[in-house]
Amino acid sequence: MGFLGIKVSETKTAANKPVAKVANDGVEEPDIIAKARTTYTGAQITEENWLSAANELGCEIEVIMAIAEQETEKLKALGMGAFDKQRRPTILFERHRFGKNTNQKFSEDNPDISGSKEYMPGSARDERGKRYDDGNHYGLFSWQYKKLAKAYTLDPGAALAACSWGKFQIMGENYRACGFNDVKTFVESMCISEVEHLKAVVNFATSTGLRPALKGKNWASIAAAYNGPRYKRNSYDTQLKNIYDKLLKRKK
Repeated sequence: MGFLGIKVSETKTAANKPVAKVANDGVEEPDIIAKARTTYTGAQITEENWLSAANELGCEIEVIMAIAEQETEKLKALGMGAFDKQRRPTILFERHRFGKNTNQKFSEDNPDISGSKEYMPGSARDERGKRYDDGNHYGLFSWQYKKLAKAYTLDPGAALAACSWGKFQIMGENYRACGFNDVKTFVESMCISEVEHLKAVVNFATSTGLRPALKGKNWASIAAAYNGPRYKRNSYDTQLKNIYDKLLKRKK
């Protein structure tokens, strides 16, 4: 599947440097995304791809599939998944990671995209119940590129590193564990296809010592390594196991 030529226009920083584009849905995006998006192939993960990844990691296919489903399957109802409707990899911008990675130097003037606190789940709503971006909630997935674009004008590398990317929502700051020399190259790969996302998660699991947990279906260890030490807040381990069980039943 080729690139359909989504229209973009340049925006510039105060230094008159083009750093972001505006897609035809009105949402800003970093120039690296506008350029890399032209390499999008639309290749989806095949049964052979899943099997190869599982063999390399020494685990069941359903274990890896459970992680993917936990991270992005719910977005299909919105016409999204590993990629959004504009053929950009699905992202979630993490304010606290951008703040940490830049030593909070942008936090005072830009508290909506930089700080020590995580965003709150969900979206803020006005008195009519309409969602709006109050700068303190994650908000809709469709708002994430706007957050990224703003952070990108301040520190491009830190901004890309502060997002989770694609089908498995791997943090950009884990680019080395995924087999890349820099976060820019990692992001360019994420823009190609979900097959590249699978390759990245295999490298990530290998580099971070996650393979034994995957093989043994140690859901708590998988959740802690993949979702962070506070995974119990959203029952990440339990959700993974439930998805795995569902996938096994579907297989029979």
